[in-house]
Amino acid sequence: MCDANLCYGGSGENAYFGQVSTTDTVKICYDATININGFTYVCTGCDTLVYNLNTYQWEAKMSQPTSIREIQPNTVDNGKIYDLLGRELESIPIGKMYIRNKKLYITK
Repeated sequence: MCDANLCYGGSGENAYFGQVSTTDTVKICYDATININGFTYVCTGCDTLVYNLNTYQWEAKMSQPTSIREIQPNTVDNGKIYDLLGRELESIPIGKMYIRNKKLYITK
């Protein structure tokens, strides 16, 4: 996030910038990440915000995403073994389900 003088970093769903005044016009840039069926999509956007003294809220001027790109999933089959909670296992468990190379197995 940038005001007329400096830029400030933040992260998370509710980033807080105590250095900004309600009289500032600020520019906010963000990345939104969406995971669908093993594919990750990232949408990057920037908005200019001004504070509305009547509604006591920051309001965005309309803008368009600056880029949308598709990230290819990591498809390496490394043979590692995981339990159903995603924890890596040292050996194949007997009588329990496990995951190896994106497939579900059970041993007897």
